[in-house]
Amino acid sequence: MYAVLEEINDNIARFVPDSKDEAVYLSIEKIPEPYEIGDVFFVEKRTESSVYLKKVDKEKKRRLQSNYIKRQKLLDRSNKNKSEKY
Repeated sequence: MYAVLEEINDNIARFVPDSKDEAVYLSIEKIPEPYEIGDVFFVEKRTESSVYLKKVDKEKKRRLQSNYIKRQKLLDRSNKNKSEKY
């Protein structure tokens, strides 16, 4: 599953999965470096205490581009509605 590195608090990282699974909490020592908040990882729980993590830069880039396009469409629609009012 894909999960986003959402926050780090007291050396514990919280990953929020795309699925309806619960968040995954790991020690920051288990995260492959370099990393930053917002990075997308492939997460595979192998056992209750073992998790495989792989940062997926292409997926993060794809999501950022998709969000940018959505924001632009919303801005364009908003600007169009403003101009129609005046």
